[in-house]
Amino acid sequence: MVPGDSGPGDTAPGIAHRTDTAPMTVATPPEPSPPTEPPAPIQPPTQVLPAQAPPEPGDLPTSSPRVDEAKGDDE
Repeated sequence: MVPGDSGPGDTAPGIAHRTDTAPMTVATPPEPSPPTEPPAPIQPPTQVLPAQAPPEPGDLPTSSPRVDEAKGDDE
């Protein structure tokens, strides 16, 4: 009744050992990931919102006069 003596019996214990080592390595990367995510998204969102607001109004006035000139040429 020795596992080493049986062909199929020796394969069962070998596969179980590999599955035990796989979960241990996968649980290590997720730990350092969460602490680095919260600090990064808090800085960019606040600076990107105010930076996009000023360029929008400046583009509107520049397009207004251009449209007027095009209409005058048509007349």
